[in-house]
Amino acid sequence: MWQLEWVCDNAALPSIAQAIFFGGAIAGGFVFGWIADRWGRVPALVGTNLVGFAAGVATATSTSFWLFCVYRFLVGLAFDNCFTMMYILGEEPFAKTAIKAAKSPQNPDFGAI
Repeated sequence: MWQLEWVCDNAALPSIAQAIFFGGAIAGGFVFGWIADRWGRVPALVGTNLVGFAAGVATATSTSFWLFCVYRFLVGLAFDNCFTMMYILGEEPFAKTAIKAAKSPQNPDFGAI
């Protein structure tokens, strides 16, 4: 096993890598949110999983710190968004039914919504 000794002499490198990862997570919300609006949530979900898988595997092969950060940024792009897309896809059929029932004239409690 080989070691690259990134953190022994440079204590700031783990914090830099973590900040880059979360920067990717923020950017991913915009990128995959736009993809979900443009082409649908299922293609966005597939995209997040593919990007996350490929970048996660590539992270293990990185040979420099900055290449590691690039891969972690890409993992960050997909990180929160794959969970968000699944949540929205799972919730959407129930939300449509609930809104339709709430707007129903036969429902006096929620008919004013």
